Parts: sequence; C-alpha cells; structure tokens
Amino acid sequence: MDRPLLRVEQLGVRFRTPEGETVHAVRDVSFEMGSGETLALVGESGSGKSVTALALARLLPPSAEWHSGDVWVEGRSVRTMGARELLGLRGGTIGYIFQEPSESLNPVMTAGAQIQEALYVHRRFRGSAARAEGLRLMQKVGLPDPERCWGAWPHELSGGMQQRVMIAIALACRPKLLVADEPTTALDVTIQAQILELLAHLQRELGMAILLITHNLALVAHTARRVLVMYAGRVVESGPTRQVLNQPKHPYTRLLMRAVPRLRGGLNGSPNNGGFPANRTESATGGCAFYPRCPIAAPICSEREPEEVGEGERTVRCRFWK
Repeated sequence: MDRPLLRVEQLGVRFRTPEGETVHAVRDVSFEMGSGETLALVGESGSGKSVTALALARLLPPSAEWHSGDVWVEGRSVRTMGARELLGLRGGTIGYIFQEPSESLNPVMTAGAQIQEALYVHRRFRGSAARAEGLRLMQKVGLPDPERCWGAWPHELSGGMQQRVMIAIALACRPKLLVADEPTTALDVTIQAQILELLAHLQRELGMAILLITHNLALVAHTARRVLVMYAGRVVESGPTRQVLNQPKHPYTRLLMRAVPRLRGGLNGSPNNGGFPANRTESATGGCAFYPRCPIAAPICSEREPEEVGEGERTVRCRFWK
C-alpha cells in the first residue's frame, strides 16, 4: 500500500485561557490524505478546523499546546522536526492560502516582492530569474497585467486579485499539499467561482493535494472527494462527500445540511442549530459535546462520550446514527 502524503493521528491541541481554564480546540483528530486528493474539513466557526490546519506545519500560536498525537508528512514526524526541516515543510511541502488575503499579505511590501521572497527562500531564485518566474506565476493564477500587479501594493488590488497573489505565493514553492483555509469567504459569488475553478485547474496541472477548510457545504459538494465534519474539536462524521451530504448520519451534519441555501425557497430547513457552540472548557470530558443542541439526545449522551463507529469509509461519532 502506498504511503499517504499526510497522516494525522489522534491530534490534540489545547489552549489556556487568562482565567486558567483549559480549552480543548482539537481532540483526537485522525485522517489521511493521498497525493492529488481533495479533502474537505467542514464545521462552524470555532469547531477546530483552522487549528488542525495550522498544526500540520507546526504553525500553532505560542498560546497553544500540542497535547497529543502526531502529524506525518511523507512519513516524517512534524512534531519532532527541527528548525531546518520545518523551514522546508512550511511553504515548501505544504502551502497555505488563508481566508483574509488583505490581512495575510504584508501591507508594506509589493505583491511582486512577496512572491519573489517565497521564490528565494524555497527555490533560491534571485534577481531577474525570480522576477521572470514570479511574473509567470502571476499569469498562471490569472492576474491581469502581471507587470502592473508586480509593483502594486496590496491595498491597490481587489479582494479577488489579492487572493490570486496569495495563491501565486503558495505555488511559488511547488507544494505537494495546498491548505486552503476559507479561501473564498471574503469574495463575492462570481469571484468565489473563479478562485475555485483556478484551484481545480492548478491541482490537475500540478498534481498537488488540497485540504479545503470551509463551513460551506455547497462548496464542498463540487470540490472534494471526501469530507470530515468537525464539532467542538472532534471529527463527528467522515466519508465520501456524496454519501455524507446525501445521507448524513450525525445529527449535527443533518442540521448543517438543513442550513444550506437553495436557489428557490430560501433554506432547506431551519438554519437554527439548536443553540450556541459547545463550551469546550466544560465539554472536554464527560458526555457528548453536541448533547445540549442535539434534537435526538438521550440522557446517556450527557454522561459518556460516544465512540467512533464505521462502515467502510464512513465513520460517525453518535450512538443513534442508524
């Protein structure tokens, strides 16, 4: 069996609050990705998606503690990597596109200078060679008039153009895995479609894997082969995208599906997911984190965390999944 490009095993990340409490942002998350695959990680804000993504290249903030588990990239443990290995991993093997390009780009560096910097750090391009390769990348990601965009400051570019610059920076290092964290959130619908089409085209051309992080299930339906649904730091359901979206087994996934907008008639159902996201300082131990919001919960759900069960590629963390 081929070795996976990415393997995440029982990853746990927690934070300490100023009040001294422990917040379990990610709990026992496990999954694998193969070369060229698109996997979607979905869930509402605060579910642990972005923290999971940052852990892949050990980019967690200082306030975070890598509590348990490990991440392997091409068979190498990320948790035990030294500084030099991490430098090659970040941007080299794994590239990132973040959801707010206006906040991710350096406001005091031109677009070209930021692409050129990535080319120098990871591929040792200098001078005219770096500029030529950078302009080629700008053209590849569909930026109009690359020569003008090269010298433009981030604030002089539209949101869609800024995101294309971010993609060019990520591609400068020829990553094997591209992590796209809410890559279209701040863009209008037309530009969203263009960015997604661009990523799909680049994936086919370059053969890279894509981890798409989003709360938008409609987006997932058209882009990913597999999907992981996260709630309160845990993966509560996973499987082939069509199966999960057409026949969701976890009550949280069902509620997410009811909130997907339709072209006619508003929502598929009520957008109300039954309250507020779980307080993980309280739900880290004990019963199911979704218990306070679950429409089918029983008393036992508040007492013990459900085990993960599966059939084939499908997994679900719920006692009443059938």
